[in-house]
Amino acid sequence: MVLLALSAGIGLNAAVFALVETSWFRPPVENDPASFVRVIPSYTGWSSTEKSFPTFTVNDYEAFRTRARSLQKVAGYNWILRAPLDDDLPKVGVRLVTCNYFDVYGWGPPVKGRLFLPEECASPGSAPVAVITEGLWRDRYSSDPHIIGRVLRIDHHPFTVVGVLDVHVQTWMRGDLWVPYTMQAELWGGYDAFQHSDYPFLFVAGRLKPGYSRANAQAELKSIENQQDRAVPGRKTALLVTNGSMIQDPDARPLGLTIIPLVMGPMALILLVACTNVTMLLLSRAAERRGEIAIRVALGAGRRLDLALGDYLQSLGDKRPLTRTVEERRIAHDPQLGPGVASSISQLRLTRNAIAHEQIMLATSDAVAYAEAALRMIGKLARRNSTQLDRDQ
Repeated sequence: MVLLALSAGIGLNAAVFALVETSWFRPPVENDPASFVRVIPSYTGWSSTEKSFPTFTVNDYEAFRTRARSLQKVAGYNWILRAPLDDDLPKVGVRLVTCNYFDVYGWGPPVKGRLFLPEECASPGSAPVAVITEGLWRDRYSSDPHIIGRVLRIDHHPFTVVGVLDVHVQTWMRGDLWVPYTMQAELWGGYDAFQHSDYPFLFVAGRLKPGYSRANAQAELKSIENQQDRAVPGRKTALLVTNGSMIQDPDARPLGLTIIPLVMGPMALILLVACTNVTMLLLSRAAERRGEIAIRVALGAGRRLDLALGDYLQSLGDKRPLTRTVEERRIAHDPQLGPGVASSISQLRLTRNAIAHEQIMLATSDAVAYAEAALRMIGKLARRNSTQLDRDQ
């Protein structure tokens, strides 16, 4: 029961904590998470909707990609929450990504086909291709062995499947399929962000070069972004470089600080209840065995046999002092434990003497019985030998 209560409390808390830690505190990558960064901008003096843009323009992304020395890889991405696939329901999650997106996130190699080529992100609208997840391939297309080259209709636009990717990381950024970010206009209702250089639509992530820290990257990217601000009248940009976890995202953090206590608070109460149950169970067992433990202490359980024998001899009138153990000497000289324990022992001394007397009497009666049996056997053998001798004569 004790193990069951502790296992339930600790196991449930560990499972929930692992889920919260994976969702909120861990970078969305498995391969070398220490080098992963996400760059988050904050605009001022630009437009009335500036606070709703945690994204960069295409020109900002290109400036980071070509001029940042602290980053060895820089990727951009955005998403369409849900889009119809082959004009059927249910809708699927679509991600617009740069062609090095999979390399930055450490996803690959593909199960079938290939990932995006650099030239497929060279110019807007030039590469209507897609990479789908293994789950979508298996569930929606029954693991069709001829899926490579098949034309899918995403939001009523044709895209050719070039690869199938198995993504093990469970992240809200994963999606069901990916298309090059240069196909943005086709999936955004015709609005072409490439024709509006001041429109931010790309989230930016990257990988640090060896020897550089996130603070180094933030300082360098801030300098690059200050130069980019001159191209947009009135815009001033502040940057934050994070490890990519949701708890470090300024937009998601308030929600996390609300959800995490709501989830972990009840879990802590469950663990507290489990520990309380274990404590009460142990206390109840101790209370039930209080008399037994007192008798065991009074009888010197686990101590030398000469203590019981000395008490027995003293009860028969022998005035020799009792043999006392080290524990008894400590109790006798302890001002806190001595009086209470000595009182308990004195109250149970008659019981101890009676039990010791009974044990010795039983041992004596057993010895007498064995002796009588031995004498009977000896008598039988003697009579048998005497009879044998009489026959021989």
